[in-house]
Amino acid sequence: MLLGGSERASQRCKQRSDLIRICSCLCKPGRRLPLLERDVEGEAILQDGIKIAPRSAILYHALGLNLVRMKRQDAALVEFEQATTLDLRECALFLCYAMAL
Repeated sequence: MLLGGSERASQRCKQRSDLIRICSCLCKPGRRLPLLERDVEGEAILQDGIKIAPRSAILYHALGLNLVRMKRQDAALVEFEQATTLDLRECALFLCYAMAL
């Protein structure tokens, strides 16, 4: 199905609002979950965000950091590599990926 200009703009607006909702879930003050439970929830939230915004390097990077905290380095490397592939201009992403290697 081809979308017209206003339909594409509406879809992008919905994706942005969904992404804002996902990011706000990650930053809820006062949430006192145990570390592992919080990391598992964070992984699910970030994966939802990636489904909404698959070209967002920062979401892949954040997922990689979350996976490192969960001691899943091999999975984290995949996410760090994807982040650097999506944003070739952000030096911090390359630095984190290089340190993870």
